[in-house]
Amino acid sequence: MSTISVIVPVYNVEQYLERCLASLVAQTHAELEIILVNDGSSDKSGEICEAWAVKDSRINVLHKKNGGAAEARNSGIEIATGKYIGFVDSDDWIHPHMYELLHTAMLDNDADIVECQLEKLCLKETNPKTAKSPCPIEVFTAEEALAELIKGRKLKQTVPTKLYLSSIVKRFSFEVGKICEDEFWVYQVFGASKKVVFIDQPLYYYFQSAGSVMRSPYSPRRLVALDAYQARMQYMQEHFPRLYEPASNAYLFACLFHYQTICRNASIDPDYKLRQGIHARFCAGDYELLHKSANLKYKIWYSAFKFFPLSTCKIRNLLKIGL
Repeated sequence: MSTISVIVPVYNVEQYLERCLASLVAQTHAELEIILVNDGSSDKSGEICEAWAVKDSRINVLHKKNGGAAEARNSGIEIATGKYIGFVDSDDWIHPHMYELLHTAMLDNDADIVECQLEKLCLKETNPKTAKSPCPIEVFTAEEALAELIKGRKLKQTVPTKLYLSSIVKRFSFEVGKICEDEFWVYQVFGASKKVVFIDQPLYYYFQSAGSVMRSPYSPRRLVALDAYQARMQYMQEHFPRLYEPASNAYLFACLFHYQTICRNASIDPDYKLRQGIHARFCAGDYELLHKSANLKYKIWYSAFKFFPLSTCKIRNLLKIGL
């Protein structure tokens, strides 16, 4: 049985897949089970997966009909046998020592989740930096980790930058059919953990092709993020009540952010229905709680947004605030 199962959803990434797989098989932590879930690719991605499986016995290829990244990850989780589980997106790549460092931090701190930093790189920047040794780390309880996740400064919603205890991962499925599946999932596994460790160095290299959903021009599909923030807020209210206030504030800020973003792309909302819906969500939120806890700057902006949403967002865009 391998120590770590690495799940890689694969869909039409023939241009980048070789780089991703090369970084996986070159890991200094060799006890890997590499699960490639070919999610109905119509290019040569499936063939590339099979070719790598011939070269490396640690690679297991699962072919399925296209169902999206969340469904592919769920399929990988079902067959994963490792004590720990990691995820890598097939157009990204990782530092050679990534899983060795995460696994060591996991054992040294008796942690359930270990997270490293993410570095955004262009296609030509493929040479990894030298990893620091020893790694500077911070240790959080579940509640501390969730508080940090809500702040979004160190711990992030991103799934692939982490190594997880398998028994926790297998308790939670990814939301199928939603483009922000990470944001529906990460806070739940954090909440189920006892200890989360943060490694303060970039070991995961993030690249997205021009055709990806999150890099393409703003789409109304991204409004599903508001559902994720609202669900997280309600989760905190039930399981970590002291974090309800910051989670509620984050939800209301997300409403303002999306309204402001649509104002810069008004052609996608000519009849104002999207913006009206966002503003209604904001007003239905725990606005009074926000008004008690927010600093003066946010009180001013949020009060203005509540009563004059369009004018407020036009001013923020003009001043380049929140861009």
